[in-house]
This record gives sequence, C-alpha cells and structure tokens, in this order.
Amino acid sequence: MAQSQSEDSLLREFPSRSSPEEIHEVRYGRYGVRCTCKGFRFHGWCRHLEEVMDGRDLQTVLLSQLGVKESEPLK
Repeated sequence: MAQSQSEDSLLREFPSRSSPEEIHEVRYGRYGVRCTCKGFRFHGWCRHLEEVMDGRDLQTVLLSQLGVKESEPLK
C-alpha cells in the first residue's frame, strides 16, 4: 500500500516558477525525501531538494526541522 502525503512530514513549500498558483512540497516519509514538482518526477532530483538540503545530509536536515541542534544528543 502506498504511503499518503498526509503520513509524510512536510519540510518546505515552494511556489512554482511556471505556475505561481501552484505550490511544490518537499516531504520526508518512509521512502525518503521527495518533491511534488515535475523535475523530481522526471529526474529524481530537483532544485527544491537542493535548497532544502543545502549541502547537509538528510539526518541534519531532519534534526533541524525538529529543532535539535547537531551537537545535542538525542534523548
């Protein structure tokens, strides 16, 4: 059974450059990080993911979303 978007964690939203009324969502879930834009669907990577990741690994991105600093131990 496929995981629904509501079960994913929203990391960030981006307005579409080509259709300003459209919003692309970068989400994290069971199958990793993904984006709702066409670029991600066709290539498996997009500028939205690049901006969210900003050279960081996935664990660092997710911890920052939870408000945990990288140097803090997890409880």
